[in-house]
Amino acid sequence: MRTSVFFLLATLCCLVSFAITMRGQTIWGVFPTIDASIALNEKNNVGLYHFAAIPLQSIQGDVDAGVLLYYAEQSFNHSLTDKTTLSGAYVYQVENPGTDAVVHEQRGHVQLKQSFNLGSSVLQLRLRSDNRFIRSSFSDEFHFQHRARLLAGWSRNFKNWKIYAYEEAFFNTPSSARPYYAENWATLQFNRPISARSSIEFGPLYITWKTAPSEWFHQLYGQFTYVVKL
Repeated sequence: MRTSVFFLLATLCCLVSFAITMRGQTIWGVFPTIDASIALNEKNNVGLYHFAAIPLQSIQGDVDAGVLLYYAEQSFNHSLTDKTTLSGAYVYQVENPGTDAVVHEQRGHVQLKQSFNLGSSVLQLRLRSDNRFIRSSFSDEFHFQHRARLLAGWSRNFKNWKIYAYEEAFFNTPSSARPYYAENWATLQFNRPISARSSIEFGPLYITWKTAPSEWFHQLYGQFTYVVKL
């Protein structure tokens, strides 16, 4: 129980600490998500993960209406053991769609995920390598960027609910400079089954992007996810 309380409090602190202590713009909005997976056999499945980040208001004033970010991921996941999973995925992402500042990204990633039992809780570590090909509205060509991501998560099942939290740090790794911390995601989610194969999840999601040496773009969302396993 002490471990559960610790992870809940730590995640809640992460959700607000950057927005309080770092300079930059802060927005809030909604984050509708679909998380679908199709089992191929006991060890392999394919996944579809789609979301849209939709700002509704800026704490500093008005915010442009519309979708800030749309993300579509198709993955193949292989269970090496009952606690270790190796995955590969293709991602299409568009930032600021329908505007003059649109940015298209095509991405391939490889990740390794490891789970650990800790009493009635499960701890999870995930390492992901992002290979990104990015094209802005000011260029006709895609340019390559690499990024490493490290996620630490916790989950626990209760009678009719599952609670999970995670903290993920993003590090850009340019070939001509040192890696640097560029992005962070943190969340606390509540999952409730609605059928034998589906559930709904909801909770706060905090995202921040580094936009300048001392400036961050803070995003506070209410995330709502429909989860289905086929």
